[in-house]
Amino acid sequence: MEAQLEQLTNAIDALTALDIDALTDTELHTAVIGLQRLGDRLTVITAPLLQRWHHRQVWATDGSKSAAARLSRETGTAKKTAARALHRAGALASMPATTSAAAAGELSLDQVDLLARANTSERRDLFARDEQLLVGQVHEEVGQRDLLAVVGVV
Repeated sequence: MEAQLEQLTNAIDALTALDIDALTDTELHTAVIGLQRLGDRLTVITAPLLQRWHHRQVWATDGSKSAAARLSRETGTAKKTAARALHRAGALASMPATTSAAAAGELSLDQVDLLARANTSERRDLFARDEQLLVGQVHEEVGQRDLLAVVGVV
């Protein structure tokens, strides 16, 4: 894992060193869209690690009172942001088609969160049955309101 983190760090460092003013409009557009999608993918592939870290209570090894508190403190994020990441990680643990599509860059975090909203305890069995279909609909850019209606959230 250390080698992969070092490679990722090196790639980020290389991107940071780019002269963005030298980019053409096409290159700038490609960079913006590509990096946004990669950021979402990175968040999604971090989710199983975060879920395991939470489940195994690794966060408690320094006496922290909660996973969100430690994650917030050590990453410099708001506790609410840390709690949202933990919640998303927990949701994705029961959403294999969503996780797979998002990890492949086919869904944004907003689309992942939309699907997670539909995967309530009352609808868990229906969601599991229809998850692949729902992922396909989201990927095909069905409007958020339409999707919420399809899954019965509105």
